[in-house]
Amino acid sequence: MILAIAMLVFSICATAQTNGHIEGRIVDMSGGGVTASIRIVQTDTAKTIARLKTDHSGEFRTQALSAGSYTVFAGATLSPV
Repeated sequence: MILAIAMLVFSICATAQTNGHIEGRIVDMSGGGVTASIRIVQTDTAKTIARLKTDHSGEFRTQALSAGSYTVFAGATLSPV
């Protein structure tokens, strides 16, 4: 089952172009936070670099990412974190 995601807000914050993070919030159609599995994939290598879960309010945050492009996947049925 794929979650209905009304809004995925994330930002990339970098320090000196070498370390940063991605954070965001997964919500349902009514705006309530959703517990979900998150997978972060480095776009140029297609390598999964982080797996995590949202908290009870639907928020998530990665730690120490290298500068680059990333794709964020969210869903209820992703591989176990």
